[in-house]
Amino acid sequence: MKASHQSNCGIQRACNMNLYVKDGVVLREEQAANYPAPKDPDAPDFNPRGCQKGVCYAQRMYDPTRVKYPMKRVGERGEGKWRRTSWDAALTEIADALLDTLANEGPQAIIQCGGTHVQNNDTVGTGPNAFFGALGAPSANVTADNGDDHQGVAITLGKIIEGDSADNWYYADMILIWGGNPVYTNIPNYHFIAEARYRGAKVVAITPDYSPSAIHADLWVPVNVGSDAALALSMCQVIVKERLYKEEFVREQTDLSLLVVESTGRFLREKELKRGGREDVFYLYDQASGRVMEAPRKSLALDGMVPALEGTYQVETPQGTVAVQPVMEVLRRHLDEHYLPEQ
Repeated sequence: MKASHQSNCGIQRACNMNLYVKDGVVLREEQAANYPAPKDPDAPDFNPRGCQKGVCYAQRMYDPTRVKYPMKRVGERGEGKWRRTSWDAALTEIADALLDTLANEGPQAIIQCGGTHVQNNDTVGTGPNAFFGALGAPSANVTADNGDDHQGVAITLGKIIEGDSADNWYYADMILIWGGNPVYTNIPNYHFIAEARYRGAKVVAITPDYSPSAIHADLWVPVNVGSDAALALSMCQVIVKERLYKEEFVREQTDLSLLVVESTGRFLREKELKRGGREDVFYLYDQASGRVMEAPRKSLALDGMVPALEGTYQVETPQGTVAVQPVMEVLRRHLDEHYLPEQ
């Protein structure tokens, strides 16, 4: 029979597996290796896709130490003393605690940490989201306990994770392994990194420990713990100063051309240019026409405009003339002042 494993490894989960079952007992698991061949005949494919965690996953069902029933703590926290309780008793205790909290403190005192609707809207998350939403309880973002990366991407792009599929790693000329250890945590897909390196890509591991991924990199950068942001910003300083970016891409795909009011550090908005103006209409300086123009709102297409990425410009507002600069100009100055590589 066919199967998959949802909970092994997060985002790259659900490798296709074949299960061999007799009398309702799983005897063996193996990779199905039924992924379609890539369109590029020179590129590696996903097959067989799977790992040692997947091929022994059924052991969890039959492990004698598996917890099969609700257990209630009977000792001090950390003592490891538990007793078995019934499902009815456990659910009643949880329900009573929820009702007491709702009555005495209100729904804001209950928090759901499984992710918001925009982050967790699959079959796993729909039930909890509906339940806690009906209670009026807040939902924390899915990585609230260790960072806000998912929430930031969700707010910006509408999904919690964006990027190419792992097979596109094969075409990279430079691969940065940063903030992860894919040799351990992305086993089904890591071979694309190894094959890219064999093809000639340079692999750089930025990590304080000599991790299994660092072992297989061309360059290991042993940053101090907590200094990643400073390193990244110093890299940005070099990229911006030496103009190593693609200007056309930056103009079209980022907000670095939007104008910022120099005195406030906030985006120039329509509401600041006329009464009744909108909060969500922004502006750029078009080098083609030599005028401040409204930035496109529903499309990335610039329609012949050439947004400026540097310089200072004057804009007339009902309150008088104000100086404005593109975000890139503000960013360049900030990087030069605080994030030189030698610092």
